[in-house]
Amino acid sequence: MDFKLHLLGQQFRKQPASLQSIQTEFAGQLGQVGFVDSKVAYEALLRSCDYAISTAYHEFQGLAVGEAVQCGCLPLLPNRLSYPGLVGAEHCFDAVGDLAQQAKAFVVQIEAWQGFSDEQRQAIWLHLPVQSYNWSTLRP
Repeated sequence: MDFKLHLLGQQFRKQPASLQSIQTEFAGQLGQVGFVDSKVAYEALLRSCDYAISTAYHEFQGLAVGEAVQCGCLPLLPNRLSYPGLVGAEHCFDAVGDLAQQAKAFVVQIEAWQGFSDEQRQAIWLHLPVQSYNWSTLRP
């Protein structure tokens, strides 16, 4: 499968070993790694992507996923936290087992989506609660 991988988000001094391993194993496919300083550049990068994948154990209200969905990404998320309620169970994977098992689940779903026409992908995206992620909706 031909792909480019962006690992977006704030970086801390101590990184999980799994993140280091991903960067080593997928060095040839890596694009942006870390925090994107410019909102314009961040949104442009998200608009260039097809999928937003998360393995988060903690995320504030799903905002990062919401931003990706707003930019046209199809979400693939763990079946935990608030994700199933935000995007529907069909966009969540069973987050049990090790990372290799989860990666296999990603590949199965992405391969299925890649077989879809542009119209089918658009229909999936249109059924996501995209407007609920709009900043004007989220602010108090």
